[in-house]
Amino acid sequence: MNNINKSIGLAVLAFFLLIPFACNWINDKTRDEYNELIGNTTTVDMFTTSSTSTTIDAYASTTTTTTTITPSTTTIAPTTTSTSTTIAPLYEVTFNSDGGSFVNSQTINYGGKVTQPIDPTKTNYIFSGWYKESTLINLWNFDLDTITTNTILYAGWMFDSNPALWAKSVTAGTDTSEFNSVAVDSSGNVYAAGYQKGTGSYTYGEGVSVAGSYAGTDYYDGNVVLVKYNSSGAALWAKSVTAGTDTSEFNSVAVDSSGNIYAAGYQRGTGSYTYGEGVSVAGSYSGYNVVLVKYDSSGTALWAKSVTAGASWSLFYSVAVDSSGNVYAAGHQGGTGSFTYGEGVSVAGSYSGSNVVLVKYDSSGTALWAKSVTAGNDYSRFYSVAVDSSGNVYAAGYQDGRGSFTYGEGVSVAGTYWNNNVVLVKYNSSGNALWARSVTAGNDRSEFNSVAVDSSGNVYAAGYQDDTGSYTYGEGVSVAGTYWSNNVVLVKYNSSGTALWAKSVTAGTSYSRFYSVAVDSSGNVYAAGYQYGTGSLTYGEGVSVAGSYSDCNVVLVKYDSSGTALWAKSVTAGDDYSEFNSVAVDSSGNVYAAGYQRGMESYTYGPGVSVAGSYSGTNYYDVNVVLVKYGATP
Repeated sequence: MNNINKSIGLAVLAFFLLIPFACNWINDKTRDEYNELIGNTTTVDMFTTSSTSTTIDAYASTTTTTTTITPSTTTIAPTTTSTSTTIAPLYEVTFNSDGGSFVNSQTINYGGKVTQPIDPTKTNYIFSGWYKESTLINLWNFDLDTITTNTILYAGWMFDSNPALWAKSVTAGTDTSEFNSVAVDSSGNVYAAGYQKGTGSYTYGEGVSVAGSYAGTDYYDGNVVLVKYNSSGAALWAKSVTAGTDTSEFNSVAVDSSGNIYAAGYQRGTGSYTYGEGVSVAGSYSGYNVVLVKYDSSGTALWAKSVTAGASWSLFYSVAVDSSGNVYAAGHQGGTGSFTYGEGVSVAGSYSGSNVVLVKYDSSGTALWAKSVTAGNDYSRFYSVAVDSSGNVYAAGYQDGRGSFTYGEGVSVAGTYWNNNVVLVKYNSSGNALWARSVTAGNDRSEFNSVAVDSSGNVYAAGYQDDTGSYTYGEGVSVAGTYWSNNVVLVKYNSSGTALWAKSVTAGTSYSRFYSVAVDSSGNVYAAGYQYGTGSLTYGEGVSVAGSYSDCNVVLVKYDSSGTALWAKSVTAGDDYSEFNSVAVDSSGNVYAAGYQRGMESYTYGPGVSVAGSYSGTNYYDVNVVLVKYGATP
């Protein structure tokens, strides 16, 4: 900028000399002028300053023609000519893992955000997040919090009283597989039963492989599978059908005091199925027929049973064994026709649709008695069976509608809802019905999926109830869930059928179901199933858990004998859906949960315990078996 010329009258000049005008320049280190007062006759060279004002009255262009620019119309924006660079200070962020695995520090610019590191691990502890202070009060928010000084973040840990010890799936397999049931023997060996699809070979670990005989392509087409693992999770053997012309599946497994294994389910069609060692059986109906197979501890098939006469479908959903080796299988049969389960033991239901069925066999597979409903005008099914130390038998499931159902010996019960209502029936060792229970109040659907009994004869039934309304299970024992659809339910009865307590979710905005229940020698209760979504569900006493996926996630909850929730488990990492279908507990208090997980992604069931399946199909129900062991409370 060249000369600034006097171009106004003296009166105006006097006025403007009293009112200086500011003009800011960015310093390019070519001049030292700061806050320079420039008169109308002063010449100013082009210069810059940093954040300091130079006051002028007016200025002119550097061309040969002088142009006067009045102060009132002149604005020079300093930012448009800036050539400076600001260097933000750097700060160090360190992570105090409090005895956990090491986490690298980070160097972050002022105002920057910390990159969330991989969660540390610590034996017998669950990581609960990074906190701003050593007292673990405020969690660090990696999405919002910024760095303004050197920072230490502190790891929070929760003691894991029942940590996951190992998890197993198929290491090789060409299609869908699923475990429906798990049992454990007195030596800690674990047995998981279900199905695998197609005739390809499936490997369950340690080179243990098995192939089925049927290559059906429909979703429900499969072959039974039974796998034995030792207490460390090493696969010992696996069994399927060696011959069979249609689909088959094991829904349940039990083991006796001698290590013999009993697997129950169904096979389809009238063709013969071979379960190994020349042990074959054929059903009587072109659709589903019950099947019950006994194996010894080495996996050798000893005998197999089905219906010898029956004009409709039949399925076993559950099996149990008593201290004498007697076997009890529960499920349902279709229609009012008679079904024969062997040795002249026959039973007929009362409804044209589905009717409950309960059959007792001795250790040799001889049918001893069979029971169904003697009166009832709608559907009924038994999903689970258990037996106590006196040989009393408990069967749980549902009955449809508000009408009364009679289970024998004048023992009747009615539900409160037009659709499914829970039902629990006690029989003595001779098959005589002693009592039956359902809901006495409830405004929607409910089912019991599983039943267990403790050493004192107390009975635990698990399943679900719909909607947020209260359900009464007898003797004023009521419970309500928190979601408009399925909510888990767990009910304790004494040996006389008196309801003692009932539990459901106390907080949570999604649906949940219990599929299985087990009880240990101390009366602690374990319920397994699934909960939906990544939101947290509370099972009582502040015990909450969240899954990792937006669909179904496995859930396992431990309660004490009074119904107090002690802990809850789910997947901590997993990119697809998963469910637990069954739970069992050994004499040391170790817990085993079996079910499935979808896809070939890795699922984490606890610190350092992850497993991936081998198959990733395109259909929603293309899944891989999963079996998880959790340690006993120290």
